[in-house]
Amino acid sequence: MVTALVLTATLAFPTPHNLTAAEVVDKAVAAQGGVVAWSAVKTLSLSGKMETAGAIVPFLIEEKRGRKVRLELEINGKKAVQMYDGVKGWKLGLGRSEPEPYTSDETQTESMRPDLGGPLIDYAAKGAKVEIAGTQQVEGRDAYILELTMKSGRVQRVWLDTQTFLVMKIEVPRCINGKLHTGEIYYRDYRSVDGLMIPYLAEIRVPNAKQTQKLRVESVIVNPELDNSRFAYGPSGDFASEEQLQPVDAPASQMSASVATQEAALVVVSNPGSAQVYINDEPRGTTSSEGRLVFKGISPGDYRIRVGRSNYKDFIQSVEVKPGSATSVEARLQPTGPPALTIQDIMDLLRGGVPSKRARALVEERGVDFVLDSDVEKKIRDAGGDAELLLAIARGKK
Repeated sequence: MVTALVLTATLAFPTPHNLTAAEVVDKAVAAQGGVVAWSAVKTLSLSGKMETAGAIVPFLIEEKRGRKVRLELEINGKKAVQMYDGVKGWKLGLGRSEPEPYTSDETQTESMRPDLGGPLIDYAAKGAKVEIAGTQQVEGRDAYILELTMKSGRVQRVWLDTQTFLVMKIEVPRCINGKLHTGEIYYRDYRSVDGLMIPYLAEIRVPNAKQTQKLRVESVIVNPELDNSRFAYGPSGDFASEEQLQPVDAPASQMSASVATQEAALVVVSNPGSAQVYINDEPRGTTSSEGRLVFKGISPGDYRIRVGRSNYKDFIQSVEVKPGSATSVEARLQPTGPPALTIQDIMDLLRGGVPSKRARALVEERGVDFVLDSDVEKKIRDAGGDAELLLAIARGKK
């Protein structure tokens, strides 16, 4: 299942287009969505499936500026959780009732992880320097090799596609037994989400590990409401289990209900999954990749449910939660806008004499429903498509 990756020897200068290192970085940042767009990102949520050791495991990754991150894995109906608050980390393994703190190796590894947007955003302001180490073939495509020297002196290499300027591969530091090792992440299947280019497939290669891990993203939510307690453990944090997942506070009018009042449950089911759920316009969590979120211990009463996901219309419904019962809400989300363009649509446009610039405008307006791989790129170039159209297609995958 693991894709074979062939890397050729590093080529000598001059680099394609004779660009300086700073110019290459500027183009890379612009291809990602730009400094302004990424600076506006305070939180990010990604969910999907992880392929690891022959198993397929649902995952949820939540990030918040300040290098805060939370990872949840669902295995046989149980959750394993890791969280890092920017300084300290905790983990809760399967079958354990109490979390344990990160080891010194794990803490050091997390401390070297870049903030939202990656290491190229505002690299100079962070005290880093960059230079081009040459070019190299990565998975059959030419790539710039950038060497970032951090303020600490640590060097990190990033490979950028010479045509799209998107990150193809990046070195990631990992501390093992007190020593620094280097792993690799390969990024593929970029799609545009709220103007940001997000890779929907990442392959992780860990030092000394025979097998790789693949993260297949199914949903991305930009700037969801994420409280700091999601990333910490203790009096100011949490380690939410499924039964405790974002319990809903009753309206003030219901707070005087006696202890004898029977509690109820609310089940929200979304299609597609990985949608954000709001109760009385307050964010309360995200449905799983299968599209399910359960609230237990909710007080009886009337609630306004809103379910939303990027590129879909919001679903809104008012429900009455009755004592001692489970109330279900089924949210079937409808896509927004006209249908995405197919590869056949693009070919028909170009072969019909439509200028590449006009085709690019249609792609930016409607998006595409296919992945830009080397075969598709060749077809589009042969039909008269230019590099700007190809970049728009890479950004426009819905």
